[in-house]
Amino acid sequence: FDRPRTLNVYPVDECQDSRKVLLSGTDALEHPAVKAFLSSHSSDHVSISSHEVPTSYEHYSVEKILRMLLPSEIQEIPCAFEVAGHLAHVNLREECLPFRKIIGQVILDKNQPRLQTVVNKIGNIENEFRTFPMEVIAGESNMEVEVKETGCRFRLNFSQVYWNSRLQYEHRRLVEKIAGVNKSNGKSKNKQKNKVAQQRKNLSESNIIVADIMCGVGPFAIPLASLHGVQVHAND
Repeated sequence: FDRPRTLNVYPVDECQDSRKVLLSGTDALEHPAVKAFLSSHSSDHVSISSHEVPTSYEHYSVEKILRMLLPSEIQEIPCAFEVAGHLAHVNLREECLPFRKIIGQVILDKNQPRLQTVVNKIGNIENEFRTFPMEVIAGESNMEVEVKETGCRFRLNFSQVYWNSRLQYEHRRLVEKIAGVNKSNGKSKNKQKNKVAQQRKNLSESNIIVADIMCGVGPFAIPLASLHGVQVHAND
């Protein structure tokens, strides 16, 4: 028995030393491992009984809830989204648009208090700032988000500037490559910190000049400018 936020082992009321292990259903009794266990223990020590498990909205994932709410014709459940601060951004297919408010509310319910707003992209990127038209489908209409990335904090209006959370690892990779700061996955955290500290010390004694001619809100420029020994020229 495996369900989020639900125990699968319970005490037996009349015997504190005994435990009740929940199985996924009566068909689980036919599983070879279960059958072997039952056959190797006497009925004095093991018995089969039923157990009632109360379930509610909070016990189900976004995917399971939407699968119950949306028409069966919708095969691919839209439960994936990008996050920028308190805002979730989804790209719903046309078949899901009539149910966009339901989808948005379920995503919001299952990710509060971290998320406060859910938006859906309703058009293509067609302007010079690479922004796109969007619709709030759940939560408050607040586009002012705060994003923490590469040791810096960005405050931006998600509807007015371009931000792609999927690029955060590329942002960090390039910043570390330019700055000469390499993090080894095979080392302990303390060794990594000492190595990075030494690299930053060496960096402060050098003079790196970076020109970012299409900086946007600065996911590359700002982290680099925060480092000693790096001079950044950025514009857009």
